[in-house]
Amino acid sequence: SAALNAFKNKEVQVTQITAEQAREYEGKPELVKSKDGSVWYILPNLKNKFLSNSKIRKAILLAVDRDELVKSVLNGTGESARTFVPSGIGIKGISKDFPEEVPTSIEKYNPQKAKQLFAEGLKELGMTSAPTLEILINDSGNNKPVAEFVQESLRKNLGLNLNVKAVTFQERVSRMASKDFDLVLAGWSGDFKDPITYLDLFDSTNANNRGDFKNVKYDELTKTVKSSADPKVRVPAMIEMEKLISEEQPVTILFQKQKLYLVNPKVKNLGFVSIGGEFFIRDVVMN
Repeated sequence: SAALNAFKNKEVQVTQITAEQAREYEGKPELVKSKDGSVWYILPNLKNKFLSNSKIRKAILLAVDRDELVKSVLNGTGESARTFVPSGIGIKGISKDFPEEVPTSIEKYNPQKAKQLFAEGLKELGMTSAPTLEILINDSGNNKPVAEFVQESLRKNLGLNLNVKAVTFQERVSRMASKDFDLVLAGWSGDFKDPITYLDLFDSTNANNRGDFKNVKYDELTKTVKSSADPKVRVPAMIEMEKLISEEQPVTILFQKQKLYLVNPKVKNLGFVSIGGEFFIRDVVMN
């Protein structure tokens, strides 16, 4: 809010804003949308007995209409994701964008199937009802409306009660590191343009594997990818990793984000970077 006010007062020429703030500028030249290298998701803590059941995790995914979330909550700024690796930001496969080469896809909204899987999961766990869960979020940006959309979706479609807990970014990271959470709304952006910078997040030895997912085959595929420079070896292995994510659901993928900026029209030729930085400023001029 302070940054937006500074832009309005002409104290700054460029600032990032939220989807809610962008509504005021829709259709105006100041609003610039840029592909973001991040994927946003709900991470389940697999140490939680209830969430350790893959059918429960799949039910949570199918109970959330991700297309509607992007449309109504994010004001169309982003796209629902079909793979964990973001599309359209120049991450290459063998001959084209890596996500285009992935034949498997995260399943779409299906409340009827979600209810069925949820009931089956409860039965496998020997439970007659679901416990109330807590979803941890940052107390900034679009996190609260996104979490509230998920909260209402799970209540309506599964009868699952979800409490939203907003904390600072630092506390959220600390609680993820100590695995002190049920569910957490988080995002991940790669460090370089290769699928493995996203996919190795679920390797059991990765310190950032906060949900505690363990899969021997996934670990073996990670080793294959990291021990070869040959795309014909690496890409098929990473496609298989995407397949395991879609099957095992170590993460509930929600959407790929767009960055939203307000840019003073006097600023010309400002470039926006999806991975490895924020701006490309070599060619910038100001009138």
